[in-house]
Amino acid sequence: MKKKFGMIAALFVTSCAPNHPYRVSDHYNGEIFTNLDGSGPKSWDQILKWMRDRKRPIISETMLKQIKVLTPSFKNNLKDGELRVTYINHSTVLLETEHANILTDPIFSNRSSPIQWAGPERLHAVPLSISELPHIDIVVVSHNHYDHMDMGSLREIVKKFDPLIIVPLGNKELLGTIQSKIIMELDWGQSYSDVKRNLEVTCVPAQHWSARGMGDKNRSLWSGFMFSVGGKEGVAQKNIYFAGDTGYSELLNEWLKKKFPKIRLALLPIGAFEPKWFMSSHHMSPDDAVKMADVLGVEESIGIHFGTFALADDGPLEAPTRVKEILQARPNLKFKTMNPGEQYPFH
Repeated sequence: MKKKFGMIAALFVTSCAPNHPYRVSDHYNGEIFTNLDGSGPKSWDQILKWMRDRKRPIISETMLKQIKVLTPSFKNNLKDGELRVTYINHSTVLLETEHANILTDPIFSNRSSPIQWAGPERLHAVPLSISELPHIDIVVVSHNHYDHMDMGSLREIVKKFDPLIIVPLGNKELLGTIQSKIIMELDWGQSYSDVKRNLEVTCVPAQHWSARGMGDKNRSLWSGFMFSVGGKEGVAQKNIYFAGDTGYSELLNEWLKKKFPKIRLALLPIGAFEPKWFMSSHHMSPDDAVKMADVLGVEESIGIHFGTFALADDGPLEAPTRVKEILQARPNLKFKTMNPGEQYPFH
């Protein structure tokens, strides 16, 4: 009973809505942000209906033992033109390039919650601590939900590495307590270029929503990020797409295809997709993610956003199991899921 009360209390924690002077655009009306199709989050009536009728997954110890947590190693240097992906957990991925280390949506805390005594608790151990990470140059945070913007993790990362933090519009003010020296806000379509690191980071749309509490719904923007990594002379540039948190959207596909016709690697969310009537507008299923990869012509894809926290009605193994089923029917499909701590080098 206490745990249930704690989760409800966490859901209704209020937060101050940020005040920002951003220009009105096709996705910002001067007060709130919207998706490309003009849509926003679910209504409170829909949220309460889901909470009332939801069918929580049964998560057994036997099931949790199937989640193999690996210990990553950073001893081997990257070869020319090589990139290395370390899947840490949830949407936390370390991208190592020849000149920069990029960390996405870092969450190392025990719970995805504004309070650490209640709320969704992690289902497996973190494969490494923040102190064991290699030097982090850039952190991107896709939006302000607690499983993506984890203040405890960000404070520790800033204290140890003092990286550049890139966020979509309206989120800089939220991060004011972490005492970072460099926080950069970007709108959809805006980019940060680092010639020294041979890197360009572009903020791209996502089909989602934002809120830290009851009073700030859609008052800050959500996004994905495209990392354009340049190679040495004669080596082609690689576009690496981190989708953040998104539902399937043809408008999003069109936007990305127009600006980035060639994507080398996509990190696509595949979990927290049940029930579909509630989740599909802002979370992709494995089938949605594969469809998106197909439409975008992605060379290789990695599924993220599954198996770490029980955020919806699908169990921790449901998304990777579905990916395996899809691969059986399409053996040439280059779409994989990774264990926490697993590493993958690619050229």
